[in-house]
Amino acid sequence: MSKWAANTSEIRDNGFGTSRNGKTIEGAVLHHGAGTNVLDYVANANSRDSHPTYHVSDGGRVTGIVHPDRRPFSTSHSVDSVAVTFEIDNESTGGDWPVSDKALSAVIDVIVDHARQSGYKVIGKNTPGKDQPDLFFVAWHQQYVQTACPGPYVLGKIDWIIREANARLNNHSQASNNVGQEGDDMYLIQIKGKANARRGGLYAVIKGEAKFIGGTAPAGVPVFTDEAQIKALQAVIPGLK
Repeated sequence: MSKWAANTSEIRDNGFGTSRNGKTIEGAVLHHGAGTNVLDYVANANSRDSHPTYHVSDGGRVTGIVHPDRRPFSTSHSVDSVAVTFEIDNESTGGDWPVSDKALSAVIDVIVDHARQSGYKVIGKNTPGKDQPDLFFVAWHQQYVQTACPGPYVLGKIDWIIREANARLNNHSQASNNVGQEGDDMYLIQIKGKANARRGGLYAVIKGEAKFIGGTAPAGVPVFTDEAQIKALQAVIPGLK
């Protein structure tokens, strides 16, 4: 049974959504609110029948709208049946439809929480039509229907969101307070080598790219030995050979 993410501050579940029909949560879909405060709109009956799993305010406050055990009404696509979805308030309307650093950070924490709940070790970018069973996918509205959602600002942050989510998933985030900056974020991972095919050992992942550094892994560094997990990591981290 899925549960609300730990950073959920408020619940305004008015019974919207429907059954997942036995499907489990495999990823997340991002939407922007196209407004600076859409909480009341998505929490109540509205003209678009839009009811996400979570609303995230400009200040990073997370409100639960449709319990994760139920399918949200967000994307007008079957992906909703296997995902948690977000409506994220904008800092301002128009232009590139920006969202705040606090909002992005809160979204990442929810993504990581649900990846852990579902037992995933790797978070990756969604590719529509491609089976990605070893990734907890991060998708966005525009991938499924003709829309500008979630706006240019969020779209420009997708790769960073995924890198930071993986860092937090493995408890090695050292990102700056401004989550929109690449900064000097770095974390360590260790993978098992495969004869004549892969260089195993200790890697530093710096700004999303892996560099082989060798040596002995410090205590607490995650070690990946499962072939499917390693393959999934290689798909999202350049340089991991």
